[in-house]
Amino acid sequence: LVAVGGDANNSSPVVSIALNHTHHRLYSLTEDGILSTYDISDHFRFLSSTKLEFDGVQEQWFGLDFLIIGSTVVALSREGSIVTADDNGENDSGDLENVDQIGMIDGGIHAASWSPDYSCLAILTGNNTMLLMSNTWEPISEIDFPAFNPQSPVGLSWKADGELLSVVSQDASDNTYHARIYNKSLQLHATGRNVADGPAAILKGLGGCTAFAPNGTLVAVYQRRAAELPQVAFLEKNGLRHGDFDLRVRVVLSSSD
Repeated sequence: LVAVGGDANNSSPVVSIALNHTHHRLYSLTEDGILSTYDISDHFRFLSSTKLEFDGVQEQWFGLDFLIIGSTVVALSREGSIVTADDNGENDSGDLENVDQIGMIDGGIHAASWSPDYSCLAILTGNNTMLLMSNTWEPISEIDFPAFNPQSPVGLSWKADGELLSVVSQDASDNTYHARIYNKSLQLHATGRNVADGPAAILKGLGGCTAFAPNGTLVAVYQRRAAELPQVAFLEKNGLRHGDFDLRVRVVLSSSD
């Protein structure tokens, strides 16, 4: 657990952090675009910050990562901005260099996830497409994606070897979450389903989160079926549901007189 500070006058929440172990630095990003640098070798001492704003447009920022290749900080906004900044560790002040908006994704970025080796970035756009880009920002693949509800969360998770990508999203056509597994070329590999035929094959009660098991054999999804406890359900790589365990949660209700 890492707590970050910095500019006390900035009330916008920190939405993402990234670590640079090579140069002992931590970066934080606030929703309104304050990108800050800290020295993790000196009790997370605040070093510097910069405001991400281009052409006077205020954007909603949400994603931050550090790429060892190139010593590059990458920030993403909901409106579609991809911003990079360099930090080779030679600047003792912590000031980031070459802060640049290197791209703008049409339709905005609804969700995004780097592959485990940071060789490529999967992006789900607001135009109902899914895009795969290399870490040098060359497009690799792009597909049409089933129209999803723009206010709903989307879960993305890569298999540890980067060969498969799990996506859970709420389709606009039926307001139901569906689990889909794609290969690294964004070809549909499997769809989550029960071991049954017809309507009974549909997985019901999914939520917008997913995670591949560390060994890559199963995909975990949230599921809550009628009159049952919420569960973590498991899907095989072919999409078939394969076991679950209950989440023993206790709901505490309070009221004031």
